[in-house]
Amino acid sequence: MATDSRTDGTTRPDASELRSSLTEALGQVDTAAAGRVQLLQRVYQARASLLSRTADELKARHGAKDSGVQRAEAATTAARTASSQLTSLHLRFTTPDPEVAPGGWLLHGRVFNESRKPMAGFTVFFVDAAKAYRQAYGYASTDETGYFLLRHDDRASDKGTAADEDVGDLFVEVTDLKGRLAYLSDTPFRPVVGAAVYQDIVTESASTRGEPPAEVRKVSVPKRKPKR
Repeated sequence: MATDSRTDGTTRPDASELRSSLTEALGQVDTAAAGRVQLLQRVYQARASLLSRTADELKARHGAKDSGVQRAEAATTAARTASSQLTSLHLRFTTPDPEVAPGGWLLHGRVFNESRKPMAGFTVFFVDAAKAYRQAYGYASTDETGYFLLRHDDRASDKGTAADEDVGDLFVEVTDLKGRLAYLSDTPFRPVVGAAVYQDIVTESASTRGEPPAEVRKVSVPKRKPKR
């Protein structure tokens, strides 16, 4: 029987200690990265404010069609876009992964509009390749930060990836406050058993997406009181 021949008085850490140390180290890395992202976001936010004031001053002097004004406005838009993207990245760094049940999986993340503004009250759900609502996986409503969570704890394979016959191709769809489709994923979401996947979703113009599945519309669109 093999024994530990070391004589330095130390003991080998067990697997749980190693996992705990690794989790702590990764958490420290995420915290440091989140701080740097937030600092950079503030830099771009300040830059956008300065560029906006410059553009307004130039516009007052030379008119909106002046090439210098147009360049300043384009630079302002670029800085605001970068600031918004960094804001969503900071949210990602500061959002802990939820606990995943043994044999389960989940998808969580945030829904933004094209300007990277968080969308509250939107409904997130799965459909199959034929755009049929996968009711077994439920739906989620976004909070004030655009956050959603879709959790599934049953019918999972213990081999690392959910079985095709149980899951198949799942596509993420999102409806807006009026029940119109605001987003439809082009690529399937392949759940991994035991893992939490984070995804940022940027919606499109809801008016061009059509209606959601009837089953989702029943729960995602508030019932209106009949007019008297």
